[in-house]
Amino acid sequence: MLILLFMTHRSLTSFPTTRAAMASPFTHRILRAYRVAGMAQQGDVNPQTRLVELLGSEEAVSGFRLLLCGMAHVWPDPLTLFRPCCPQMTPDEISLLAMVTHAGQGNRRAFDAAIGEMIGEEARDWLYVTAARLAVAMRG
Repeated sequence: MLILLFMTHRSLTSFPTTRAAMASPFTHRILRAYRVAGMAQQGDVNPQTRLVELLGSEEAVSGFRLLLCGMAHVWPDPLTLFRPCCPQMTPDEISLLAMVTHAGQGNRRAFDAAIGEMIGEEARDWLYVTAARLAVAMRG
């Protein structure tokens, strides 16, 4: 389950900006896909076509959806995200980007450091493999 956050400008100042995600086209595409998926869920719309455009293939979209379902299942709280136009990122958005980036680089130590305090080892193993497969599918 994704929770879309609509926050006032004042409450946004404590969140990191999206500049870091936009520095890499890879992470920018993931962030945009996450927000599109959240907005589509709120509006009961099928985002498949847009997700394929963002992630590059049906296989990548399947991996992305699988990763989000896994995160929703093992995350200690409901997943959160901001609207697509928001210049800040939620902690869950940051975690998602870190997971896919580190898994895509084969850096298990950094992956575990990013989510190790809140997710158990068995769930981290599954998330790591799923995130790595997503990264491979996105790179074609």
